[in-house]
Amino acid sequence: MSSQRLHADRSLAPRFCDAVSMLVEAGRSSGDRVALRCGAESLTYRQYLGAAGACARTLLDRGHGGKRIVVALPNSLHLNVVVFGVLSAGSEVCLINPAYSERELRLQLEDARPSLVISGPDSTLDPTLAAAVDADYLAVTALDYASSPATLPDVEIRPDTPAVLLYTGGTTGRSKGVARTHRDLMLTVEGMQVCWPARLAQETWLNIAPVFHVWGFLMGCIVPAYMQAELVIAPRYKPETLVELLAQHRITVFGGGPAPIYSGLLAATNFADHDLSSLHLCPCGGSPCPPDLLRAWRSRTGVPLLQAYGMTEVAPITVCVADVDPDDCSVGFPMPHLQVEVVDLETGSTLPPGTAGEVRVSGATVLHEYLNRPDETALAVRSGWFYTGDIGKFDPAGRLYLVDRKKDMLIVGGFNVFPTEIDGVLCSHPDVLEAATVGIPDTRKGEIPVSFVALQPGTATDIAALTSHCARLLVDYKRPRTITLVDSLPRTPAGKIDRRTLAARAVEAPPASQRLERVRERPYQR
Repeated sequence: MSSQRLHADRSLAPRFCDAVSMLVEAGRSSGDRVALRCGAESLTYRQYLGAAGACARTLLDRGHGGKRIVVALPNSLHLNVVVFGVLSAGSEVCLINPAYSERELRLQLEDARPSLVISGPDSTLDPTLAAAVDADYLAVTALDYASSPATLPDVEIRPDTPAVLLYTGGTTGRSKGVARTHRDLMLTVEGMQVCWPARLAQETWLNIAPVFHVWGFLMGCIVPAYMQAELVIAPRYKPETLVELLAQHRITVFGGGPAPIYSGLLAATNFADHDLSSLHLCPCGGSPCPPDLLRAWRSRTGVPLLQAYGMTEVAPITVCVADVDPDDCSVGFPMPHLQVEVVDLETGSTLPPGTAGEVRVSGATVLHEYLNRPDETALAVRSGWFYTGDIGKFDPAGRLYLVDRKKDMLIVGGFNVFPTEIDGVLCSHPDVLEAATVGIPDTRKGEIPVSFVALQPGTATDIAALTSHCARLLVDYKRPRTITLVDSLPRTPAGKIDRRTLAARAVEAPPASQRLERVRERPYQR
């Protein structure tokens, strides 16, 4: 069945052809308005434009104009300035998690093959790693943009100029690069305005999502600039601190993200002590939002959580309307510029309402290909359709419901986590014979990975050693929250690891001696 359209009378008509033009316009029309605020630091839009221009000139002087540039920085004023500096040089920005281990960084650098790497003092990404892929290196501390004139270098930027390379999960556990042009980016931003209509030059915006993540890149960098909003940047997720920021700055738009972000805020000890009446827009996406959370947030703030469904390959796909029933677990209506269908897994034929099949999407904002992944591109993009790997169904009104995931993937605090990657890391330990990771429900993260390990005969490696091994090679949200040693892994009649049996076993609390030390859950934080 082809979907009923949301706001069917509205087509996407971005105000700008490229992301750089929107910053130039913000500097012209809202020059004295605060653009970025992080702690005691702030920049007006005029200063923001000047800083981006100074960064762009540095990149051009070093010969990196029009090339791919990797940026590995935490949320900060510097990160947003560097993003627009790269774009203003006519270059493509590739955002990478600065908290990645050396192994994870090396994998993405080898795939991206950048001309230049920019990172900060707290990242493992250093000149040695950059040199390993024949890339130049620039420390963010070397950038000087104080008192820069509010001008940009004269660089031609066309709608089809590459703008950003973002990484998503892959079916093998290896990240896949999704490249976007300026046209793609502007269409996506305008699509988000259909989902969550903000007011031009009137919003005070709070972001917590990491900008290297597609949600954070859009909600914490591009969309606020598009709307000439004042953006308050929260460097890390601390619920009590976020509540204080919401009240102190009279935040009107909370960038939000996955459901655990909102659950954590509601559980903050100071939530009831602050006036959050300025809020009017609270987007939610990246993980399922339970009905209890929808009800609780609206009851406590008077503002609905507006969910959307999307992914790095195409976002947003669907969105819930403001008056949605909290007990309605749909992901809403498809976007007006997209065609969304549910099709039979075997035949590819469209299915009627109420019948589950694979969700596929076609339209202007759908990816064209995965970087360096022709085989995976051929599987996912067929005859102009992107096959999401999600299993869903439409109701008669045209709302989409997601019922399962075709891909063997976990969503941990809004991040895609693939059990096969964790298994591979565990099996790289010399004493491990085999390993299997499954996901179990978690009230804060949505899901968490737990692992079962069988050791090589005659070895005596303990849980602490395996924990340390994972800590060296995996970012925090990918690390198994428990590791259980077993004599052997259960098998299906076909000889495959029986993950259903393991998942059932995992929900039972493992012995205390086998449970990893549990840190306080921090969505979007290493």
